[in-house]
Formats: sequence, C-alpha cells, structure tokens
Amino acid sequence: MNTLRLHFPAILMAGLCVFTGLAAAAPITLTSASNVLINFDGSGGVPVQLVNGLSAQLHLYGFSFNTGTGSHAGETLVEFSFDVANTSSSPVVSSRITGVGFNTTPDLVDTADNGVNGVFENIVMAPTFPNSIGTVDFCFTTQSCPGGGNGGVAKGATSTGNTASLYFTGSITQLTLDNTYVRYLSLSCPTGTDCPPSATGVGTLVTTSDSTVPEPSTYALFALGLAGIAGAKRKNWIR
Repeated sequence: MNTLRLHFPAILMAGLCVFTGLAAAAPITLTSASNVLINFDGSGGVPVQLVNGLSAQLHLYGFSFNTGTGSHAGETLVEFSFDVANTSSSPVVSSRITGVGFNTTPDLVDTADNGVNGVFENIVMAPTFPNSIGTVDFCFTTQSCPGGGNGGVAKGATSTGNTASLYFTGSITQLTLDNTYVRYLSLSCPTGTDCPPSATGVGTLVTTSDSTVPEPSTYALFALGLAGIAGAKRKNWIR
C-alpha cells in the first residue's frame, strides 16, 4: 500500500469533495516529479444532465522532459505513464471508456512522432467532444474521440502502464494541464432508468504530489472520519 504523504489541507479538500460534489476543473502543473490523480463524472442525454453512477479515474505519473533534437529542435519531448480506471457503479450496468481528451499549455506539436501505447492506440489532434465541450487540443482514443470503434476500458476494469511520448512547443520543464475529459460509450442501465447510450466526463483534480498518490480507499476512510466529526458536532449543537 502506498504511503500517504499529503498536508492536511490537501486531504481536507479531498474529503470535502465527497460531501459537496466535484468543483470546477482548475489547471494542473505537471513536472518531472508529478504524480496526479484525476476524477471524472459523466453527463449525457438531451438536455445534457449528470448520469448517476458514471465515473472514471486517471492516474498520470513518471514524467520526463527532454530537449528535442533534429527536426524537433526547439521543442520538448514529454514522456509519461498513465492508468485509466472505469469506476462506474450502480445503477450503471455497463459502460466503456474509449478516449481521454486534453487541453494543455503549451500546445502539442502536430507530428507523426507523437506516440501512445496501451489501451488507447491513437492520438487525434483537435477532436470535437460532445455534450457542449467542443474542440479539445488532442485525445488518446481506441479509434475516434467522439465515438465509434471497439475496445476501451469496461466498467470495473483498470488499464495500467499505458505510455505517451509527446512533443510540445518550446523548451519547457513543466506542462500545464488546462482540462481533461473522458468519453463513455455503450452505456446501459436498468429498465426505466434515465440513461443515455453515451456520455462525456469532465476531470477534476483529486490530488497531486511529488511522491505517492493515495489509494481510493484512503479517501473513503477519510470521508467516514469527516462524517463522524460532523455527527459529533451536530450532537453538541443539539445539546
């Protein structure tokens, strides 16, 4: 089990997310020491609305920043690993994640030398994500970012050890992740449940650190602790 190495304010914010819902996405600074965990919700249908039980998680780690050479002089090669977990739960019966989209600063260079390996085999530049998200800088996908194709990460599954090698404009030692998104397809829910056939999730930072990322169970235990504290305070107020 990973050792928890976060300051109390960071843990408190993670716990508060359990009770108040996920806040709006904020830019995330990535460096060679970054170890980042991002949660996603899921929304779809007409009109677009939150799909209960639909969720995902993205883990980014193992970053390196190297000066580009040859035709990539004046650019930076950023390499990293990532895990994608489909954490959807009841009432969602089935779903699969078929793409992860990114907006970054600086911009990704549009080159055939960019590569991604693992469950997502393709990089698509400037794809359009549905549900009012619009165009994103790039995405990793099984085939097409908006939809289509087979494969992906099914409900309850985690794809680990995926890798990416990407060229970015300029000489950089850090990368800003402005927004992240996931694409869900093949949704099914019990009869009578309001459940669209596809959806899109917006990412919200859970934590970032230079060492380890807490396991999901850590947050669950902390949430229970906060609930206990809230209950104790309520009893005192009643008295």
